[in-house]
Amino acid sequence: MLAITSLTKFAISIPSWYCILENSTAVGGCSWTAGASLPATYSVAASQGAKTLSFFVQDAVGNISARVDANAVTLDTVAPSVTNVTGTNSN
Repeated sequence: MLAITSLTKFAISIPSWYCILENSTAVGGCSWTAGASLPATYSVAASQGAKTLSFFVQDAVGNISARVDANAVTLDTVAPSVTNVTGTNSN
């Protein structure tokens, strides 16, 4: 889950809906969520690898902001493995 700290540069008036897309920049893929503020967190898909989140907001009359994307994030849930360990005795 990613923490969303702020998104303050809206090119439109007070937003009524928002959309967060993962690895997509096309506003046509939005499923709009009612609310003037973004959620405090967002869960990315469980697949490993790089992800870029795109944010859009829409006002009450349907004006849609330009795309604002967050920093890229990488989901890595695989623990590193050790293939060979060599030690020496200090005695």
